[in-house]
Amino acid sequence: MTALYHAVAANDVEKVRELLAQGADPNDGESFYHSTEHRDLGSLRLLLAHGARVKGSNAVNHMLDREDPVGLRLLLVAGADLEENAIHGASALQWAIFRRRGAEIVTMLLDAGAKIDSVGSDGRHAYARAALSGMTQVAQLLASRGADTSLSPLERAIAEGGDYPPYNGSAKDAKVMAAQAAMHRTEVVKQLIEAGYPVSARGDELGATPLHWACWKGYPDLAELLLAHGASLSIEDSRFNATPAGWLDHGMKNCHEHGADYGSVRRMINSTLRPNDQA
Repeated sequence: MTALYHAVAANDVEKVRELLAQGADPNDGESFYHSTEHRDLGSLRLLLAHGARVKGSNAVNHMLDREDPVGLRLLLVAGADLEENAIHGASALQWAIFRRRGAEIVTMLLDAGAKIDSVGSDGRHAYARAALSGMTQVAQLLASRGADTSLSPLERAIAEGGDYPPYNGSAKDAKVMAAQAAMHRTEVVKQLIEAGYPVSARGDELGATPLHWACWKGYPDLAELLLAHGASLSIEDSRFNATPAGWLDHGMKNCHEHGADYGSVRRMINSTLRPNDQA
């Protein structure tokens, strides 16, 4: 890593200024991307002033990992490409909804030319993704701007209530449970299980199962539900090859989810380990 990267990572704005004045390359492949991680946008502003390129940097989607309209506006003015599919195959609008950004952020993206009906890697358009996430205000905004508001029977049941359609073997629908688990929507997960959806189905993000998310975020109510219905403790995610217990260990150190109870989840995991499971 470059000296500029280390200065940006430490949010040492004066050091960033000094290095750029000495000729450091603002397009070193890391510094600009990581400058979006700080609430203080001083490093990002300096990099832009010295020719940092937004396109191809993944910076827009990374900025959307938090609610920061000021930072996003800087990137939009600098020529962001909102359809470059920077992270996990998601356009900026898709990623904003996936990260549960608010109506102000979504409005900014639409006003900047984001394609309202772009389809994500899971085959869902923006309105369906917002509806599945319980983002009523954003869904209404998208509808008012002309979005495709069609929903599958499962999407409608989750978004509006009603009976869940029985699982029909659809790989696309099976992935829904992991996404709902990641949002701590335990009642939705319960209804999906009761409708026959596979309890250990991998989701789109990192190939993680619902139990991976319950462990990472320290949700004992969700972990208890999943384990009671036979969720696998040995299945590995597709990115890090880690079991749910591995995600629990990592989450205890790095997730910091509000209201998490990792101790309770750990006790459940330990009491449920089966002969073929990996701790």
